[in-house]
Amino acid sequence: MVELQLSSRLAALGNGITLTHIFRFALLVLLPFLLGLWMLPHTIYTNGQMLGAPNESQSGAPSTLSYSFIHSSSEIDVPQRVNAIFPLADYLDFPPFVSHSNPFMCFQDSGSYVILQNGTRINPVFDWNVYFGTNVVLVVPKNSTKCAAIVPGQNSTYKWVAKLKVDLSDQNLSENLTFVPKTTTYPQFVMDYGLLQGLVLIPVCYLFIWYPAAGIWKKVHNGLDEQ
Repeated sequence: MVELQLSSRLAALGNGITLTHIFRFALLVLLPFLLGLWMLPHTIYTNGQMLGAPNESQSGAPSTLSYSFIHSSSEIDVPQRVNAIFPLADYLDFPPFVSHSNPFMCFQDSGSYVILQNGTRINPVFDWNVYFGTNVVLVVPKNSTKCAAIVPGQNSTYKWVAKLKVDLSDQNLSENLTFVPKTTTYPQFVMDYGLLQGLVLIPVCYLFIWYPAAGIWKKVHNGLDEQ
């Protein structure tokens, strides 16, 4: 008896679904969802917090300078959250609504330089050698940025090494050199928020497109007094 009642209710529900209901569902729900999920831009490159170089360091060699420092990836924050795009969306900032893929670690030099004790600034031409992982060496020229793929969640150490030849032919060779590193290290991910954008567009399209359009349609056909 219970099975017959349930079957009859499902049959009645199926008979009550018409082409009008299907059209409304497609227009009000499916169309804005697919528009946000696939058609509108929904992937961006996001950068995490930049980790700068430590304080300037001195070397006793007057004509050459060897300098290195180490960062750990555990010191670097993950990329910005999706609330930069959708305010108050942090409650849904997790898969499948938002996903982060293609993780990279980026190494940037923004103009490291050498300064003498008398205040003279020298801009030597050099390359950084960045050692990270087990056998990866990334060459980062001055005033450039290089990125390399990383394993998510795996802590690694990144070592910056610079060897400079400084021309002091017109300077006092007895002076000490101070190398001022202008570097940053930051993670970079591809953030995909297509599913979240599709869900957000459903009420947005209803409130700002379909609801006003329906009100205008009623007023045109039934008069300006129509609510």
